Amino acid sequence: MESWTVDEVCQWLSVIKIDDEVQAVFRKEKMDGKALCYISDSDLKDYFKSVPFGARMNIITEKKRYLENEKKNAIVQIGGATSQGLDQTIPKFVDDSPTYTTLSESMRPFDQKVDLTFKYKFGACFLESPSGPNDLITPVHRYVHMEKITSDGDTLGQFVSEMVKFASSCLNDRTNGTIHFGVRNGKVFGSLVNREEHWAITRKVTAVMKKAFNADQIDTVLSCVRPPKFIQVVPIENGEERYVVEIDIKPSSTFCKDDAFFTMLPSLKPGQKMFNFEKPTVFR
Repeated sequence: MESWTVDEVCQWLSVIKIDDEVQAVFRKEKMDGKALCYISDSDLKDYFKSVPFGARMNIITEKKRYLENEKKNAIVQIGGATSQGLDQTIPKFVDDSPTYTTLSESMRPFDQKVDLTFKYKFGACFLESPSGPNDLITPVHRYVHMEKITSDGDTLGQFVSEMVKFASSCLNDRTNGTIHFGVRNGKVFGSLVNREEHWAITRKVTAVMKKAFNADQIDTVLSCVRPPKFIQVVPIENGEERYVVEIDIKPSSTFCKDDAFFTMLPSLKPGQKMFNFEKPTVFR
């Protein structure tokens, strides 16, 4: 799937019965196989606003099925039919490696603290998958791959921007959620984070949230958005410590009531020390 062209992605969309209008959006945005592999439902919702909810869920579900079958050395199944029965222009991949093993990993329980003995394995895949709001109780997950996170500079800018956008979406949808930094497409890689900067990063997150949301909603936001949790990734190689940084969002009707949460998205340009904040926007 990762090597597909834009045309091949659209052929696959046609096979899983996604209509022409959605295919046109994918063509316009030049969505090739690599982009399709890494995109999550949250990304589809944020950047492909014209794509209906049902189509988004079908794309995510069928993509997961395709990738799972691809990993099992089987002829890939698309939409419930084997690729042997499809048009020959649609790529059929078989993993040629003699062995293909995938480590699985269970996520830290939602909104639970863990001690220092709880760690993630490098290269393991989470058993849970990202999804859109369902029962509002089961957490949605957002994966963001960042090679490095620091307490200043452009990496901090990306970190807090992704966090604020996800938190705002969860608050407005009234759904539990966790954003995971250092995870790509469900696979654990970890981000390089200096252990001495954990507290500084946590303080920066709190400071940015106080400016990104309306002043009269700050107490509510801070009550619902949990501080970052730094889960170490093992084994440690070359002395470089990697962490999956996780932030839980747990909206409470007691605090949120009927409020809509407008967010001024933060950004930090290279060389700048002060954040810029965009005009208020509602993320869903």
